Amino acid sequence: MIFTVTGTQFPFDRLARSLDEWCLRHPEQEVIGQMGKHTFAPQHFTAVESYAPLEFDRVFKSASHIIAHAGMGSVLTARRFGTPIMIVPRLVSLKEHRSDHQVATANVLRGRPGIVVCDDLANFDECMDQLLAMERGPVTMNTAAPSLLTALQRFIDLGEFPD
Repeated sequence: MIFTVTGTQFPFDRLARSLDEWCLRHPEQEVIGQMGKHTFAPQHFTAVESYAPLEFDRVFKSASHIIAHAGMGSVLTARRFGTPIMIVPRLVSLKEHRSDHQVATANVLRGRPGIVVCDDLANFDECMDQLLAMERGPVTMNTAAPSLLTALQRFIDLGEFPD
């Protein structure tokens, strides 16, 4: 089962539409989502506004793959459960957020194991192929998190990107 998480502050209809179109072409895939207050109603996957915290953890943990906005909570939860994740940054130019911090987050995370960054939804199918080629891995918080957290802290404190 693929689980999509789009955050709760703003609708992310651009991602929901791309995923819905992909689901139409891939009916063999079970996809569910926590979409927040969205304005687009998907026809080819099941979406709810939100899950209670314990149910959210249960669904997230049982997912084989995650598709999410580039929010750190989603990324860290995927790492906690060893679940491959594709992140799609929200864009201020499309009024999907108040700043482009998710673009910066995606750039910092690009190329890290278990993470696919999909900057351009015109490439959604290719990004999905990359994501689905990844298998669940061991929980990596103990080994990957220190460098990830260090990179995030440097970005937050100093605005520096890793080399």
